[in-house]
Amino acid sequence: GYPIVTRLKATAASACALLAWLASTPPAPAIAAAPSEAALLKAAFVFNFTKYAEWPEGVFAAPDSPIWLCLLTAHGDATQAMRTIDGRNSKGRVLRVKVVEDMGELKSCQIVFVEQGGSGSLRRALISLGAAPVLTVGDGENFATRGGIIELQASGQRLGFAVNIDAAKRAGVR
Repeated sequence: GYPIVTRLKATAASACALLAWLASTPPAPAIAAAPSEAALLKAAFVFNFTKYAEWPEGVFAAPDSPIWLCLLTAHGDATQAMRTIDGRNSKGRVLRVKVVEDMGELKSCQIVFVEQGGSGSLRRALISLGAAPVLTVGDGENFATRGGIIELQASGQRLGFAVNIDAAKRAGVR
């Protein structure tokens, strides 16, 4: 059957608050054209997931070890927006963002983001990760039902997310 999926929607007020928060901090160095507001909102959601996610004991080598957000499909708007959260502090840890091309590196990440259009990347990533304690997040259609943990879902002016509870349990991430 289908995995258990929970859906939540952001209100316009929460979306505005997240965008205001992003706007209140120094921008990351420009690499190309600035990411869209929708992409920046996705980055804000991913950053907020770091505040609430809990990884199993032993995932971090030290109390001050960074949280690694690894990006697959590193050429799109959402991926560029993820770079704007690099260096932010979450629960006493610095969030670091890097592009990963070698699937073997994924187990060293705490979060893997797969941008829309990366369905082949999702399949390869899930095979590589197995049951590793890594939070997988993506914005592609049916990301959660295909085995990812959190699927970002845009609906008009709203952004919500679906959580694949079974996949989260397999990874040991709460």
